[in-house]
Amino acid sequence: MPRVSVIVVTWSAKDTVKDTIDSILAQTFTDFELLIMDNKSVDGTLEIVECYKDPRIKITKRSANTGSPVKPRNEAMTIATGEWIAFCDADDIWAPDKLEKQLLAYEESKEKEDIGMIYTGAKIIDMGGNQIDTNPALFSGFVPNTIARRRLLYGDFITTCSVIFKRTVFTEFGPMDEALVGIDDYEYFLRITKEYGLLALPELLCSWRLTGENLSGDKASQYQKDEVIFEKLEREEPDNKDVLVGHGKNLTRIFLALVLEKSLDEAGKIYPKILKYPTNGKISVILWFWGLSPRIGVKFISFLSNLGLVKL
Repeated sequence: MPRVSVIVVTWSAKDTVKDTIDSILAQTFTDFELLIMDNKSVDGTLEIVECYKDPRIKITKRSANTGSPVKPRNEAMTIATGEWIAFCDADDIWAPDKLEKQLLAYEESKEKEDIGMIYTGAKIIDMGGNQIDTNPALFSGFVPNTIARRRLLYGDFITTCSVIFKRTVFTEFGPMDEALVGIDDYEYFLRITKEYGLLALPELLCSWRLTGENLSGDKASQYQKDEVIFEKLEREEPDNKDVLVGHGKNLTRIFLALVLEKSLDEAGKIYPKILKYPTNGKISVILWFWGLSPRIGVKFISFLSNLGLVKL
């Protein structure tokens, strides 16, 4: 039985999948299986994958495309045999010592029973592999579940390709929600941290590739998808202050993204919804200016954005 099951869902990724697989096979920690779930690629991706002869690789070919990686991920988790499960999309890249450092940190931790997931910081790269930004880990070391979940409710800060989580988590919480395309990972992290803490490594041990095809590339659209999660959580936990604050923050992100995208009519529809939730001082001022005059509000938000004081 391997220590780690690495899951890669492929779909028409011939330009990037080789770099992804090479980075996984180059890991200094070698006790893993690589489950490649091909989601009916049509561009030669499968031919590239089938060139590899490493015995750790197991390929599953779907007869039809599922429209998202969620279902193949769930299918892979049901056949995974490792103690830990990891995701790496077919355009992401791992640092060679990623798994080694994550598992060593776990072995050295005093909170093993409370850790459900280990994540790291990440680089953000373009199609050419050039670093264009980073997604920092925000924490270092063990993070209790109450703190981890509160921070996640305030906004998703975890890069999926950085994560490994215990297979027992899948046994306990079940599959990812296949209806939440593009936000299934965020909802799953919220589920995990309801019961378990995180182990955070601040090093940038993976690279998430930003492309026009990324499901989470459009900010306003992404945060609008997150509303499904928050509406569900608010029904389940109506008195949870962290859920209410998080919901307000998400609505605010939608509002600001729409304003900056010049979708002012849509922003105007979101504005009254935000007023139902707790907001901090800066947002309260922004909302006051918008309430005074949307035209003034747009200028004020643009001014703050140019100063770097409004970040999505």
